[in-house]
Amino acid sequence: GLSQTTQAISERSQHGRHTTSTAILHRLENGAEIIDMPGVRHFAPAGLKSAQLGDAFLDIKAHQDDCRFRNCQHIGEPSCAIKSAVDSGKISERRYQSYVSLHHQLGQLTK
Repeated sequence: GLSQTTQAISERSQHGRHTTSTAILHRLENGAEIIDMPGVRHFAPAGLKSAQLGDAFLDIKAHQDDCRFRNCQHIGEPSCAIKSAVDSGKISERRYQSYVSLHHQLGQLTK
């Protein structure tokens, strides 16, 4: 993983505090790249539609073909294999919440 300087969680807001003062590109062993930029709190992949988001999460992609509905967005549809995988521990709740957050952000961008 990355070895980054962090600060304590704010007692008032219960959120993290920014420590980044310059933009830094991190190259990971798996070939991925992460850019840490000062002031950036949210992220939404450019050019990605909410319907394509499941393909960007490999753990979600592995289960999405098992959903009852082909166009399942994994948010509240019945017989959603992703929700079942979260409930059974195959996909972490934190990871699923990241998916839901990005799905919401992408939906806001298309309005």
